[in-house]
Amino acid sequence: MNYKYKIVDLDAPGTAWLYFEIDVFSHDNKEKGLNYILEVLTDISNKNELIKNKENWGAISYKKAEFLLENGFRYDLAYTSCENDTKENARRYTSRILDMFSALDTVCLSNTSSDLWKGSAGWNSITNHTFDLGVLITDFKKIIVTVFVGED
Repeated sequence: MNYKYKIVDLDAPGTAWLYFEIDVFSHDNKEKGLNYILEVLTDISNKNELIKNKENWGAISYKKAEFLLENGFRYDLAYTSCENDTKENARRYTSRILDMFSALDTVCLSNTSSDLWKGSAGWNSITNHTFDLGVLITDFKKIIVTVFVGED
């Protein structure tokens, strides 16, 4: 696999922000492309002991990705009414990620499709932590993966 990646710190509490840049990506079919994205995610995860279970990722809308990112930066996953950061900072972190993409040219994935901060929440685990939230955004040239974790 031929790609470069770097892990970037946003100084957001309790989060890891991963930025993967793919050198050569020329699939004509997005389905084949998505499989390649998941293979890259698995490869990087194995090297860094970060994310597991590529089958636990499902498609979500760009708007849902924006919602999950903003709330992930703002609220604790274990104690969902507790704020980790201000609304303004959460929006700033989210914008910093989303500004790299056009909403029309992206595919977004997550390990949840529910609202983790209201009522009963469901997700498919992608880390060894008690609570986790992953959001992957790609335009098939670059990938941004944001992972939030929490413990009770």
